[in-house]
Amino acid sequence: MNTWIVLLRGINVGGSNRLPMADLRAALSDDGFTDVCTYIQSGNIVLSAEDGLDTGAVAARIGATIDHRFGFSPSVWAITLDRFDEVIEANPFPQATAYPKLVHFVFTAGPPAPSTLDELSALVVPGEEVHVEGDMIYLFAPHGIGRSKMAAAVGKASRTNTTSRNYRSIMAIRKLAEQGR
Repeated sequence: MNTWIVLLRGINVGGSNRLPMADLRAALSDDGFTDVCTYIQSGNIVLSAEDGLDTGAVAARIGATIDHRFGFSPSVWAITLDRFDEVIEANPFPQATAYPKLVHFVFTAGPPAPSTLDELSALVVPGEEVHVEGDMIYLFAPHGIGRSKMAAAVGKASRTNTTSRNYRSIMAIRKLAEQGR
């Protein structure tokens, strides 16, 4: 069995795409996943799946389960635990431990456009920082993610589907994976 971190985008937002976590855990367990745990209501899942599945297969299977059981298809990121650890290790912002809500990890559905860093850098205000590393974008928004023009432009600049989690959530998800194993 392999441990997976699964991130969903576009659920439980503004009353649409309602997805109660208890129902989601039951649906995924019914579909053969084991050790299914969730963190808060925004689509953070830790689970185990049989060996031999790749990220595309896990994401597709979860997406199909949600569509079949709940009638909509959110964007799904399936990340191996090893890859999740690499993403945490690559975080370029040491201030994340002191300001865990201000450092954000942006997961992309594919490689960001080559111009992503330049486009986002043009929008930073004093104190903000952006770093692109492979298929990840890391943001430091000391004035808040909701006030950051840089953060608001990530999807458009990267030209790919994205979902983000702050450092606090990333570490809580990682702890959940550790406790469940």
